[in-house]
Amino acid sequence: MLINRSREDLVRSIVQFALSDYPVHYLRALEFVRPFMTSSQMKQTIEQVTPHIASSYPGHMATAEQIIALAEEYRKAADCLKLLGRSGIPISWAPFRLISIHAIELFLNALLIKEGMEASAVRGLRHDLKQRAELAAGAGLKLRLKTATHLAALAGNREYLVTRYGAESTLKMSEINRLSATLEEVASKVLRLITPSPTVSSRSELLQAPIPTSS
Repeated sequence: MLINRSREDLVRSIVQFALSDYPVHYLRALEFVRPFMTSSQMKQTIEQVTPHIASSYPGHMATAEQIIALAEEYRKAADCLKLLGRSGIPISWAPFRLISIHAIELFLNALLIKEGMEASAVRGLRHDLKQRAELAAGAGLKLRLKTATHLAALAGNREYLVTRYGAESTLKMSEINRLSATLEEVASKVLRLITPSPTVSSRSELLQAPIPTSS
């Protein structure tokens, strides 16, 4: 019977679930053994299992602020890669597309994590930017209709995967300027929600701001 199993056996079972391809198994396993363990045992079990989860899924323990920092680096990389795109050669824009989409995903992830969503649940969304945007809307993210529609199209066309592997694909991709605008809007609005401050603004707004003059 389960109640007669040692704590070590239970931990071993949970770790096995945690290392599987389905994070939900880990959460179900914890709920399953909870009635048979004291609160102290449960805490020790979670502490023992957490490193396995973290090593199996990079980013599992990352804070919203750390994810934002990573997203910003990808946004900078996208700016650089955009310069390498060549007119008339669609495949030359693939690196820019991939990094831009990934940056968008990270910005949305950061907001969801900040709002208390479990990392495993965020990971379960895979690369679905439409679902992420809908969940982020519940956290206060208000995107323009054109941007929300574009995120849905990115998910529907599986543009993240096609960009990575579809060298032969004839799927109509996003307009370059549209992708840049979506990244800029998502980034600036997520930053405002996570770090509300008058100093946090989009780069375009900063460029348009008047330069202070000395009196």
